[in-house]
Order: sequence, then structure tokens, then C-alpha cells
Amino acid sequence: MIGVLMGILPSRSFAQEISFADSIKAYDHHRIMVNAAGAEVICGWGLINFAGGATGYFTAKQDEWKYFHLGNAAFGLANTAFGYSRVLVLRWQAVTPSGGKIAYSRFQSEKRRHLTGLATDAVFMAGGIGLARMTGTGNDAIYHGLGRSMVMQGAFLAIYDNIMLITHARYEDRWLRLLDELRFTGTGLTYVHTF
Repeated sequence: MIGVLMGILPSRSFAQEISFADSIKAYDHHRIMVNAAGAEVICGWGLINFAGGATGYFTAKQDEWKYFHLGNAAFGLANTAFGYSRVLVLRWQAVTPSGGKIAYSRFQSEKRRHLTGLATDAVFMAGGIGLARMTGTGNDAIYHGLGRSMVMQGAFLAIYDNIMLITHARYEDRWLRLLDELRFTGTGLTYVHTF
């Protein structure tokens, strides 16, 4: 939302409105909208971190806090770039026709992306804790500041990835039920639904 208001990001209106009678398109549309909202959150988090980090770097009196803010500014740029790249991919997916197999494959890919993100977040937080605890190196302020920044970024991204996974998991059973109802024949595709 912040990126949209600032004119940096396009609004989520790029996804085509569809009839929810068409289940595959409806679920794919839902996936795109959830991921577009997630991309906006990451871009907003990145912009806030960049602005706060840059401001904090120039106003901090202690070196440890300077490096903390410097780390946040750097992670802010990376998160904004990642979020905006997701917006571009989702924009392309919204206008590219896809069948059930491609739509479900994209759904599974999103889940794998967030599971990988959770593992990366855990490693990131562990590395940050390790850096923050380093002493006697002569660069204690750098390690403590960047380590704390890594822990903060990893914690936020872990919460984000968990929320995205939960949101996608709510639709997993619907995808599986839909795919179970599709029957592929030698000449086409039929849809069988038991009431």
C-alpha cells in the first residue's frame, strides 16, 4: 500500500477480474492477489527500513547503532528490489493464459519459495546472533550492529513467510479437491463433481 501511494509500485488491479464459477482461474487469481499483497508488504518493509536505516546511520552517535542502521538500509534496498521483482512476475502471470497444471505448479512453487525462505530466515537469525555475540575482534561495533540488524530482518521475514504459507495452505485442500475432480481423457478434459 505504501509503495502504491508513493507511486513506486503499481496497484494490484493488474489481475483480470474473472467469474468464480471457473475454479482453476479463481484459485489462480486468488494466488496472484495473495502474492501481490505479500509483495507490497515486502516493498513497504524495505522502504521503511531503507528510510529508517539511512536516517539512523546519519544521526546515530555510537558506532554499533550506525552499523545497525546501515545494515537495515542495505536490507531495505534488497527487500524492495525482491518485492518489486515479484510484482513484475505476478503482473506477467496475471496476463499469461495458464491451464490447471501450470496454475497448480505456480501454487506449489510459491509454497516452496516460502518454505525455503523460512529456512533462510532461521540461518539468517542464527548468523546474526553469532555476529552479535562476537567480542574481542577489534570490530565489535560492526559485528554487534550488523548482527542485530540480521536478527531483526530474519525475524520479520520469518513472520512474513509463515503468514504467506498459512494463507496458501488454506487453499491447498481446494486445489487438491479440484484436481481430483478433473478427468483427462484421450480426447479432452471432463469435470466430475459429486454432490
